[in-house]
Amino acid sequence: MKNVLKKSIFIFSLGLLVTLASCKKDDNIASPNTEVDETTVMQASESDQIVNDALATIDDAMDGSFDGIGNGRVEACGTVSLNLQQKSVGIDFGAGCQGNFGRNRKGKITVAFTDSQRSITFQDYAVEGYAISGTVVQGNIVRTRAQISYTTSASNLVVTTPNRKFTITNMQRTTQINLGNNPRQIIDNEVKITGTSAGINNNGENFTTEITSPLIIKQACFQSGVFYPVSGVGIVRVAAKPAITIDYGNGTCEKQITATMGNISKTITLP
Repeated sequence: MKNVLKKSIFIFSLGLLVTLASCKKDDNIASPNTEVDETTVMQASESDQIVNDALATIDDAMDGSFDGIGNGRVEACGTVSLNLQQKSVGIDFGAGCQGNFGRNRKGKITVAFTDSQRSITFQDYAVEGYAISGTVVQGNIVRTRAQISYTTSASNLVVTTPNRKFTITNMQRTTQINLGNNPRQIIDNEVKITGTSAGINNNGENFTTEITSPLIIKQACFQSGVFYPVSGVGIVRVAAKPAITIDYGNGTCEKQITATMGNISKTITLP
């Protein structure tokens, strides 16, 4: 792998497509016909960041394995095993440890790779008490000095929070990473994500999601603790319930989003 892999540290945002439909409505919140379900939106966004972190951890590990560039999520506690003959990378956090960025991880992630594809499997893996199981495939990987692009697919990917679980039965997405002025630095990287997904939420209800305006993630915002998209729009539909539209803003590094259902809108500050 090339140094340019460092740029994909934040590439795998399952984002709005994976999680917005996944969390159960709080019974104490008013009917969705009269009030936006803030609890669902916040819990879904939190779960999304756990998935983002896991995939960024993979990129850190693979970069360090091939080019020795460290200072990522893995170096402080994870053990990385590179097998060039089998074309695989194993990242083992054992029974649990704390990484450079203060997050506790346990379990193992295995990556089988070729020049244009990665197959990522989670084995008893969890970060901050959130568990991920299943397999994700990154395909059609194309790298240039200025950009990385690829497609992502997943089926039966299960994310379990401390009290909720949801399954993605079909995810199809496209990611494009602008590497900025210096390919060896990540501070000026930006990611654009589009796509759709479908699955079964915590209540056993079918859901679909669609990004209607590309989600944009800015690496520069990570420095101030903002790991969410800073612009873009997505829609989630759960069974016959009213659709919820999530607007991530105009590009400012902040944790505020606008959730709209019908003619009701609410500004929500994410955790």
